[in-house]
Amino acid sequence: MEPILRILLIDDDASLIMLLAKYLNGLDYQVTTAGNGQQGLDLFFESHAYDAVITDIKMPEVNGLEVLKRIRQEDEETPIILMTGHSEIDTTIEALRMGALDFILKPFNLKELEEVLKKIRTIRHMLQEPLKVIPYVQQDEVQVVIPSHTELINSSVIYFHSRFRPFCQSYYVDHNKISLCLQEALTNAVIHGNLDIDSEVKEADWDEFDALVKEREKDPQYGQKTVSLYQQVVARNVEENGEATSVMALEFTVEDQGKGYDTSLLPDFSDPLALLSVSGRGLLIIHSFMDEVRWNEKGNQITMVKYLQPPDEAA
Repeated sequence: MEPILRILLIDDDASLIMLLAKYLNGLDYQVTTAGNGQQGLDLFFESHAYDAVITDIKMPEVNGLEVLKRIRQEDEETPIILMTGHSEIDTTIEALRMGALDFILKPFNLKELEEVLKKIRTIRHMLQEPLKVIPYVQQDEVQVVIPSHTELINSSVIYFHSRFRPFCQSYYVDHNKISLCLQEALTNAVIHGNLDIDSEVKEADWDEFDALVKEREKDPQYGQKTVSLYQQVVARNVEENGEATSVMALEFTVEDQGKGYDTSLLPDFSDPLALLSVSGRGLLIIHSFMDEVRWNEKGNQITMVKYLQPPDEAA
């Protein structure tokens, strides 16, 4: 039986926190609530018994960014999700770079929160001890090709996580964020690529979206198209202070068999306003965490690279 996910929910809006706690308890999550940032920090550090923290950004005295900062000073593992408004876009992007795993834009659909927590549930149960041999591995690669069935997305991430987590632990890289990036890339490839479902369907009606996904998974025209996920650990040359140096890197390539996408239409993800022009958080999260992101010309293949050590620490 899968363990219950223990959630610490922090928000100074009493009515919202009651609504969210009731909803999450109904989904069999174990929820503890805090009415402000300081109370949330006290609860967190008293027990360290939480699998995830969900916090509002905009709170008096101790805000969500301070909650994130203080938790990350002692805990690099616990996933932290931010609830944020459009006016906190700059802060949200800063928080992602500081170690927040994900965010939800207010006002949000409760189904959206449920989807985020499903991803965290998958990530939190990928346990593997670090291997001492990892720093000596010169090359490692694996490839999986799956049909376009959403039930295979999490299973694929779990499998790949077992391969890359030891590298992340050895080089102090957040393996949770890599898992989330893979989930986002695979979800995009399956649903938007091969099943050819526009994100606007989800935004308009979640039930209609879910029904359309199930329908197209059963339709050979869509469901038999495959998604390929390839991971390799390679040495990369990176320019630092005008000089080329070699670093180890995790490289992931996700390719679907859909019609592709005009990637020239993608926004500049260094611009905080990009958050407003992208449907969903996936690509923003990928661009915020990965060191390199590139697409093929057709727009049906994304390659994501994460360095395993800072360029100035490379041998």
